[in-house]
Amino acid sequence: IKWGIDAGHRRSLGLPEYEENTWRAGLDRLLLGYAMSGDGERMFGGILPFEGFESTRALVLGGLLDFTGQLFSRLEALKEPRSLGEWAACLAGMLDDFFEPGDDSEGELQRVRETLGRMAADASAAGFGKKVGLEVARHCLARRLEERVSAYGFITGGVTFCSMVPMRSIGFKVICLVGIDDEAFPRRSESAGFDLMVLDPRPGDPSRRNEDRYLFLEAVLSAREKLHVSYVGRSDQDNSSIPPSVVVSELLDYVERGFSHPSKEILGHVVTRHRLQPFHPDYFSGATGLFSYSAENCRAAARSLRPRDPAGEFIPSSLPAPGEEWDTVEVEDLCAFLVNPARFLLTRRLGIYLEEAYKAPEDREAFSLVQLERYRLKDELAAKGLRGLDPMAFYGPARAAGRLPHGAVGRYFYRLTSEEVEKFLDGVREFRSLEPLAPLEVDLDLDGCRVVGRLIEIYPEALLRFRPGAVKPADRLRTWVSHLLLGALRPEGYPGTSIFSGHDLQCRYSPVEDCGQVLAGLVRCYRQGLTRPWKLFPTASWKFAKAVVTQQRPEDTALHQALADWQGGDYSRGDCDDPYLELCFGRAGPPLDREFCQAALEVYRPLLEHQQETRL
Repeated sequence: IKWGIDAGHRRSLGLPEYEENTWRAGLDRLLLGYAMSGDGERMFGGILPFEGFESTRALVLGGLLDFTGQLFSRLEALKEPRSLGEWAACLAGMLDDFFEPGDDSEGELQRVRETLGRMAADASAAGFGKKVGLEVARHCLARRLEERVSAYGFITGGVTFCSMVPMRSIGFKVICLVGIDDEAFPRRSESAGFDLMVLDPRPGDPSRRNEDRYLFLEAVLSAREKLHVSYVGRSDQDNSSIPPSVVVSELLDYVERGFSHPSKEILGHVVTRHRLQPFHPDYFSGATGLFSYSAENCRAAARSLRPRDPAGEFIPSSLPAPGEEWDTVEVEDLCAFLVNPARFLLTRRLGIYLEEAYKAPEDREAFSLVQLERYRLKDELAAKGLRGLDPMAFYGPARAAGRLPHGAVGRYFYRLTSEEVEKFLDGVREFRSLEPLAPLEVDLDLDGCRVVGRLIEIYPEALLRFRPGAVKPADRLRTWVSHLLLGALRPEGYPGTSIFSGHDLQCRYSPVEDCGQVLAGLVRCYRQGLTRPWKLFPTASWKFAKAVVTQQRPEDTALHQALADWQGGDYSRGDCDDPYLELCFGRAGPPLDREFCQAALEVYRPLLEHQQETRL
């Protein structure tokens, strides 16, 4: 769901009448998903059931349907013109239907009700019964709600907090104007669409900007002893200078031209530049004129001036040896460890998960297929194609799911993706022409560790792994582990070759004589990585090993290349951007040392020596 009620709502806005990505399409998918399963393929009445709907969430879905039903029906009703009295009654009913009063909101809701009542009473007293649209009623209500009404009166002694209102500037000893920022004051004039005075302005017409300039002048003249004006003068992002409101700049220009100070420049005498943090040492040094009464901030300032200890490692020493349950490892777990040992240690053994916070999806429909969504579509179409189904036949479900751009653009991207999938499948089908061999059960004792699992997708010519995307180091490692296990089992009638096929590259792995010894080395790395973060990184390690083994480059040169993959660039992520690697090794000092070199070569050297690449 992106935006719009349904196709009719979009048509009323002068836009193409597409149902995809609207609230109606999404709610229909949820309802049908509650009633039946479509397996992502079967449609009913042109609707694709939403997969993964839990029956326990039926009450939540019912509440959502009730809310959206009320909302959409009220939206239609708000299009009808009414008198201001009728608008007050209509909006008061919406207030009761959509807001449940609580201890902290009852006062605000009551104020809105009173404002609606005053709006209806004023219209009746003025004899104005003409029907107007929502825009007029909303403008009238907004102007009334902008009025600040103090519950304690204007002047009751002590400090008075109030807004700047014309003709109410009374002399005070001290007047403080807070928040006089460039973007906030003077306020910009926002006129209603029906305000014809904007088209032909004349001298004397109301102007919010001119009124605010006059209010500022009134406030300045009302200060008897002290005038305090504050504004945000520095960015909290990069500490760059931010100019104040134009009225403050004009006041400072006037002060600079009309006054002087014997000790220093006049602006340095009247302008105080505060620091970003309240615990800055300048507030407690007594040398800058800044001061603070906070004892807590004073202690923090004193602590910040002490020499800082260098940040220690997250895991400074080895962890205790794991229990006996870690002596048995699944094949998939061994592969997951080799792909990212630091992530495996933190998540599997320490239970530390550093996943990114949830990001709300875009509220606009797609105008093209982004790379990630296109890969997911290719992966699903490839899986269907390998089952003997035609990838071109699933345009309807993909469109009904709202995954494609609308109209001809969506059809074009789907056809382009399907053609790429067909090309990829042509390269895979040559190895899948014969029936697959029976899966192999894995149960090996390697260096005191038991490796268990199952090998599938084995054909008479080769063990086959594939993915309709660019070949990554993780793909190579997973295929390599399966290849070693196949060689260690040495079943009769099974191939000794393994192949990984991507859309751009095909990697073929030749038989290995000492599979058990190579696997035992990987298992030792696994046991070592369970006690401390092991310096094998997803991209930098692969690039380093490839430069040394395949390209025959010196280790110093290869380390320079690996450093670029560790740090990343403006348009690509580096290994240090991985939160698990950043936690274990930091970002400033890349851990590309001797241990890194040994780990990369220990894992990737045998792989590279038995790998043959073919560009597709």
